[in-house]
Amino acid sequence: MIYLISDVHGRYEEFVRLLRKVRFRKTDQLYVLGDVIDRGENNLKMLDFCRLEENVTLLKGNHELFMQRYLEGSPWLREHWKSWGGNTTLRELERTPEEKKEEYLQYLQGLPHWKCLRVNETDYFLTHSGFSVEIAEPVMREDGKINIEESVRLFVKLDEWAYLVSDDLHFLPASITFDRYIICGHYPTLEYRAEGGVYRTPKFTDIDCGCAWKQPSPHRRMACLCLDTGEVVYQKLRTVRM
Repeated sequence: MIYLISDVHGRYEEFVRLLRKVRFRKTDQLYVLGDVIDRGENNLKMLDFCRLEENVTLLKGNHELFMQRYLEGSPWLREHWKSWGGNTTLRELERTPEEKKEEYLQYLQGLPHWKCLRVNETDYFLTHSGFSVEIAEPVMREDGKINIEESVRLFVKLDEWAYLVSDDLHFLPASITFDRYIICGHYPTLEYRAEGGVYRTPKFTDIDCGCAWKQPSPHRRMACLCLDTGEVVYQKLRTVRM
């Protein structure tokens, strides 16, 4: 089975409980659609899980890019990262040996930004944020659809940060269509509706159900989507100090 989770934000304990709920096995494949760190309590533990488990693939989110650039030595980044919720990860990194930091840096630098899959005769495009209208003109096919893989390849090349923080996908007119069905995170579904939950549209599905949503809500939770069956399983979140 192929499973998808996004925007865990350091909530390792709930993440493990969710994997137990879906009976995740070594023969399954898990794609985590970015933002496994920041705001939660076990950021590096989450990162290590994705880094060390052979059947887990982490796609880069904007919070992974924050950590990468910090480890690369960006002099202005520390305070900026804090304003995006990086305090908890920074505290963990201050206790981390330099050799381990270098391992994290190499891992983050090599993270993919997307994954293309074909499951049950449907072509999927997995990524963190989805799309951008501000970086460059998208790559169009002859049939008028957007070639999403080549478009995102272009966006990342021109401005990786702007792509990873874009929420443009959620505000596109109905006339814009893609050559693959997009599954993303990044934009909490609680922004759409008070009850949250996985949000499906004809163009994309958003599986960020608000693990790190800044507003108080009893509906903040973590979601796991099985791509083979379409089934969604949720894990409620305990209250933590961020």
